[in-house]
Amino acid sequence: DNYSRHTKSELISRAIESEAQIYSIATPEPPGFQKAIEMVEANHGIALLSDLAEATGGLALPIDSPASVTAVAERIARTLHEQYLVGFYPVGSERRGMRRIQIKLDFPDVRLYARNRYYPAP
Repeated sequence: DNYSRHTKSELISRAIESEAQIYSIATPEPPGFQKAIEMVEANHGIALLSDLAEATGGLALPIDSPASVTAVAERIARTLHEQYLVGFYPVGSERRGMRRIQIKLDFPDVRLYARNRYYPAP
């Protein structure tokens, strides 16, 4: 995407504000078919997808071969099926704007995917 009307930070901010959980799947082209500048742009795109997923508590997964498509789809389905939703009411809700949040988990063999920022409800 070379002609976006929004910056990376605006996209991430809007994704967080929408409360969407983004799961991105990247399908990079083999390096032999691209010019160096195209590879740089592709890597920036993959990094953007990863940042959007991380900021919204989702996942960014690469597909490196046709055989990995099924594994990636199964991982997303398993992640969605096994997730829990934790909510809270923040103290001092009169303050507006984006807030940071940190969630910690003390269970072995459990992976936590969580947002690290949010907008409080009006």
